[in-house]
Amino acid sequence: MKIVFMEADTLGKDVDLSEFDKLGEVVKYPASKPAENAKRIEDADIIIVNKIPVNEELLKEAKNVKLVCVTATGTNIVDMPYVESRGIVVTNVKGYSTMSVAQHTFALLFYVYEKLAYYDRFVKSGTYAKSDVFSHFAKPFHELDGKVYGIIGMGAIGERVAEIVRAESEEKGGTWNERKANTVRRLKEEKVSDVKLVALADKLSNARSLKRDYQIVGDKLWQRFNMKDKAQQAWYYRGVCDSLKDMEEFPEYWEFCELIAYVFRGVVVE
Repeated sequence: MKIVFMEADTLGKDVDLSEFDKLGEVVKYPASKPAENAKRIEDADIIIVNKIPVNEELLKEAKNVKLVCVTATGTNIVDMPYVESRGIVVTNVKGYSTMSVAQHTFALLFYVYEKLAYYDRFVKSGTYAKSDVFSHFAKPFHELDGKVYGIIGMGAIGERVAEIVRAESEEKGGTWNERKANTVRRLKEEKVSDVKLVALADKLSNARSLKRDYQIVGDKLWQRFNMKDKAQQAWYYRGVCDSLKDMEEFPEYWEFCELIAYVFRGVVVE
């Protein structure tokens, strides 16, 4: 049996393909060469592709091909009516990226919502370092607390995103203290790292906003919130810091805790 990898480089350099050697002859081409692709698979039994269109033009001289493996979730590169007419089986790797893509949606959320590209350029320009107050308020960003997360498409990835959002969303009903106590408890008990990472990103966003506004208006800041007692706010945010302690391998965790220590320094919680 002959197995041909048509685009081995698309799999990355950290993937061990040696298991395939146990199945038969294995040929690996690093990348597609349209003028040579058909020739490369003339005597192949199995072809493994990522982006190459699999159609009659590619397969017409490949009389032995029995299986096409697509190293992606989608199979839109395959001319399904043609391969079915040839009795060729097509497989893909459904679900392989559900966790990573769901995670990436939150990375993009915070990248856009906190205007990270703008502030990255601003700091690197040197302007921030020249500021008398080491602050910049031209592009404000806001907390996610209370916002609605819209998901278009509830496939496996959409469902995973929804799971993370549900785990991070605060329960409605009850007093402020009861809701916040539930949040702290749920975060402390949560075992899924993705959920805790999103929670950390959310709370870090909140903490950055708190520090920014606290530097401007001081303790008048707490009048903006339903809970206006600074000591109660300190109790909640310190509790969040403690509940996310197993995220301490991430520098963002320490930034969050340092921001909370700054905003609530000197506050005694009974």
